Amino acid sequence: ARLTPEAYDSLAAAGRKHGLTLMGHVPASLDLAHVLAAGQRTIEHLDGYAESAQSEGSPFAGNVDLTDEAEAWQHVDEVKLADLAQRTREADAWNCPTLVVHLKWVQGEAAEALLADPRMRFVSPQTRAAWSPKSPWNYLSRLPPERAAHARESVARRMRAVLILHEAGARI
Repeated sequence: ARLTPEAYDSLAAAGRKHGLTLMGHVPASLDLAHVLAAGQRTIEHLDGYAESAQSEGSPFAGNVDLTDEAEAWQHVDEVKLADLAQRTREADAWNCPTLVVHLKWVQGEAAEALLADPRMRFVSPQTRAAWSPKSPWNYLSRLPPERAAHARESVARRMRAVLILHEAGARI
């Protein structure tokens, strides 16, 4: 995700030359239009859509990053989003929305309860340990509570984006 535009374009060119598929996140240094034009075949977590579809006057217009993306979803212009969905379909790119992740941005007792869920038996012990609120690797424990709340609140807007992508015929 920290690739320079030059490094990304070199990877895209090498992939085309060797018949390899370019897949993954939208690098922070690029926008969604760039990666679609480069032939990227998958977009992870709806990367780039919130940034590229900001409404006029949005406090995030032209400046969305990982730290404020969840809040930026509240300022998405659906007309712009529909245009991006059409361009995604035309580029024959897939999206892996990963919606459930943002619902699980919980802290403290809510995180402990989530880890106690019987379905967690399907998650590796190493991953569960990293997700523990007591783990030094658990970045959610260090987040301001409002940021975790914004992530959960953004899910409804992200779901709307998935519907718009689907209605445009883009692949999910």
